[in-house]
Amino acid sequence: MKFRFIFIALFLIKFAASQSTFFVQTQATNIFNFPSDFLVKPDNHILFLNSSIDDNSNIYTNEIFEVSAEGEILNILTFTDTTSLYVTYTHILLVEDTLYVFGFGQKNLPGSIYPYFLMLKLDLQLNVINSSEIRIELPGAALNGFMHGKVKQSDSTFVYFSSCQVYNVITCFYVEISRRGELITIGSDNENTGQQIPYDFIQKPNKDGFVTFTFVNAMPGYVPGGFMYDYNNKLDVNSFSPLANNFYFYFNTLPIDDSTFYLSGTWIESNPLGYPCRTGIMKMKIDGTVLDQKLFVPPLGTDTADNTAYRNALDYLPDGNLILCSNHNIVIQQFPQQRPSYLRLIKLTPDLDVLWERFIGDGDGKYDAFSMKATPDDEIIIFGAWSPSPPVNWHYTELLFVKTNGEGLFTNINDDIGIKSSEAIIYPNPASNQVTVDFSLAYSLAGFQLSDMSGKTVYKTQLTANRQTIDISALPAGTYVYRIFNQKGLEETGKLVVE
Repeated sequence: MKFRFIFIALFLIKFAASQSTFFVQTQATNIFNFPSDFLVKPDNHILFLNSSIDDNSNIYTNEIFEVSAEGEILNILTFTDTTSLYVTYTHILLVEDTLYVFGFGQKNLPGSIYPYFLMLKLDLQLNVINSSEIRIELPGAALNGFMHGKVKQSDSTFVYFSSCQVYNVITCFYVEISRRGELITIGSDNENTGQQIPYDFIQKPNKDGFVTFTFVNAMPGYVPGGFMYDYNNKLDVNSFSPLANNFYFYFNTLPIDDSTFYLSGTWIESNPLGYPCRTGIMKMKIDGTVLDQKLFVPPLGTDTADNTAYRNALDYLPDGNLILCSNHNIVIQQFPQQRPSYLRLIKLTPDLDVLWERFIGDGDGKYDAFSMKATPDDEIIIFGAWSPSPPVNWHYTELLFVKTNGEGLFTNINDDIGIKSSEAIIYPNPASNQVTVDFSLAYSLAGFQLSDMSGKTVYKTQLTANRQTIDISALPAGTYVYRIFNQKGLEETGKLVVE
């Protein structure tokens, strides 16, 4: 394997930093990015793990971006492997001052093509200590599952769940390896006859097996959707059941105690007007009992979609409350789309009451959150991708590195950056016949008004739903100032162009 260590000043089209919050957007040509994972080092530098592929190539490049606490990209560590058909890095962990990077690939040697699991060890200065490759010895197996799976530390070992293709079946498998990169256990669900994509798992007390949260398709007698599996340590199935509330995929767990946890995910609304994906969170027992739930449902008759962040969407804030991240107005998951979207942050109490909701974006592109985590310093970090809407092409995305304070806000960000964290948004902008207004779920009512550039109010109405479409076809073309407000603290203003 070849390793290249690159120090660059970096190509930036947007950069804003003040105190400890920032927004950084990289620029490249014909590159498709798959943001994977990140962590914060003891020196407060952030390591972002990414895989990318050039439109003119079929080889993945894996990168670790090191970003300062202020948002400056300090260097990029780039990995290439000419002995593999592909190799993708998916997770990064920090254990006792050592960095562990995990991934998988397909080795391509003369007369030998086989899947393998990868663990790379680095020190805190990003020097490579060693690399371990573990061949997956399952009959007919080919690793599959770049955008799902989870790795967790288990005492002195690591457990990695993902999916692999065994002949025509895509099934759940796991490996347990030591910190030295030695294989301890490998197992797969040999009873599965369909397609399984595990997103997260819980190791049961006393290491007595696992509970996984898995998307399942083509299972006889069941419709596609999310399932909860109870396995023993050999991955024999003890039991399984569909998840409540039509939970479908992109699952994340957050422990409360040994028997209780939160589960976030994307659920599917029955008979929606348009796109059916919605964001939700449940409080559950390890036996599958739902104790509480919060399903974010748009008003009847609205055409929208919302997906939880694909890799990691749920975390605790230092004050004990929860932060949930999703992608708002997503039509095409992970790929460019015609209409703009926003990053969405929702702060919840442990009882799942909404404290605030923020939208991050500028209305000019698709903002896609892949992984979100909170820090002990009361900051929220989002790693994702951006693409213009409408797209330049369908194979071009740019990386996003975002850090807000614990309230989901940027501090003293420059206006020319264009990015905002708002409690209310209006789109499209420019508009012609109608606009849609979304405002925070922390409020039930809001006022909306438009003024011309002389300050004269030309339109006003009351918003009785958190998402509402407004007819502006009677307004002359021009630039207007909008205001979305109420007496409980909501106050968002900006310019709207009517064509």
